[in-house]
Amino acid sequence: MEETAKRELFEETGCLDVDLTPICNYSMINSVKRKFGRLYFGRINEIGQLPISEIEEVKLFDCLPDHLTYSDIQPKLYEKTLAFVHACEAIHLN
Repeated sequence: MEETAKRELFEETGCLDVDLTPICNYSMINSVKRKFGRLYFGRINEIGQLPISEIEEVKLFDCLPDHLTYSDIQPKLYEKTLAFVHACEAIHLN
């Protein structure tokens, strides 16, 4: 799964080197079946050119954008990620 996550991150952003930490597993039901996934936190070490794909550009946001591909699950995964980051910060402060 981690290699798949790294490949997807490269395809979507051009990331060449990343340290991934699993946050949680999740599932969602679409109109046909239940799908499973794993949410990772990625510490990007090196980013290169965006590969030729369906992605036109990479943008940074201060909050979630309005038009999400999976609006039922992405806000929940975002909240899980924020909780993970805050927990890591608390551990490092102690």
